[in-house]
Formats: sequence, C-alpha cells, structure tokens
Amino acid sequence: MSSPPPAGCPFVAGSMITDPQCFVGRQEALKAIASRMAAHSLPASMWWASGASAVVAAVSLFQTWDRRIQPYGKNPVEYVVVYLSLQSAHCRKEMSFYEAVAKELLKRPAVSANTILVNALRLPPQDRM
Repeated sequence: MSSPPPAGCPFVAGSMITDPQCFVGRQEALKAIASRMAAHSLPASMWWASGASAVVAAVSLFQTWDRRIQPYGKNPVEYVVVYLSLQSAHCRKEMSFYEAVAKELLKRPAVSANTILVNALRLPPQDRM
C-alpha cells in the first residue's frame, strides 16, 4: 500500500461531511435517485464513480434518505441505506467487499434489531466460484 498523501493535498478528500446543511446543489440528481429506488419493490443498489460531486451526492442521499423517500408514499423503515467508502473499506477482493457491506448493514438499527438478518449477515460470505 502506498504512503498517505502530503498534508493539504488538494486531490484527497477529507473526512466525511456529517452536516446535511453543508450540501448544496445536486437536488435534482438526489430526487431522481430516490424516485428510482422508490419505484422498485426489489432491493436496489446505487453505485457512483469516484469524484467530488459523486461523493457529495452519495453522502447527502445517505444522510437524508428518510426525508427523500416519504414524498413517494414509502415508509423509510422499510429501507436500509448505507454509505460504504470502498477506499476506506480496503476492498481488494470480492469477499472483502461482501464483508464490508455486511458490517455496515449490521450498524443500522433496522438490521441489528432483526435476529434473522443479523444471523445471516454474520455468516462467512460464500465464494461464487
């Protein structure tokens, strides 16, 4: 693994922004994402390429999901939204990705309160090969 970038490097993002008031713009993109996810009854995944705008949109959606899904007549407790930084999770292999997703899901109250989900997510991931 490479050494960390020098302090003040403009090409590396800092820590995750936690105050939703810090986000400006991208409202139409976030509305479109919430609309697409609300339209499906099956689990949906949203992926973003790296880039400042994409990261800001992903974090904003994660932090404001409850408010964004309600206008579509959906109950926010029926959804679990997680934000997973693949850079921080060090997902170099498929199995480590699944483990990182399971770890983040287990942090969500809706998942941790469901014994069946907890037991399933604690199982070792199965190799598809």
